[in-house]
Amino acid sequence: GIRFVNSGANNSSLNYCDINYASMPIKATNTSSLTINNVAIGNSNFYNGGDDAAMAFYNSSPNISNATINGRPDSWNGVRFASGSTGSITSSVIRQCGAGNGIVIQGSSYPRIMYCNVDSNYYHGILAVYNGVQSNGPNNPYIYGNNVRRNGFAYGIKYYIGIDIHAS
Repeated sequence: GIRFVNSGANNSSLNYCDINYASMPIKATNTSSLTINNVAIGNSNFYNGGDDAAMAFYNSSPNISNATINGRPDSWNGVRFASGSTGSITSSVIRQCGAGNGIVIQGSSYPRIMYCNVDSNYYHGILAVYNGVQSNGPNNPYIYGNNVRRNGFAYGIKYYIGIDIHAS
């Protein structure tokens, strides 16, 4: 995969790329102003000892648009915003992560998630967990206009839900 680390990666961009057969397709740590546009990720299991996502962001601020993440039965999470990440994901598709969630927001992260299709993931479509957000506060994830459907059919039974705001 591709890794962006610290301020040396600030203002980097990926445009019109296909990333296949990677255990960690995209990871950014302590990186601001990262642009990801028209990137497709497929044929990958997205498992890398804790990151567990096709796109994982830690204390980073990515602006993602028109991305497509196609999971497979052993794929973990589609996108993870963690450790104070902000940024946005718009007009993107996250589907068929057969062993995980579509989008995970955690650790005081506040991304904007707009006009995405989050479809047929094993657990939740969008999960905000242990995020420390305040009700009606200025630092809440912004989730608007998304199509979140057919998520949570663990073991063929509707067990999980589309959007879960848990302990946040």
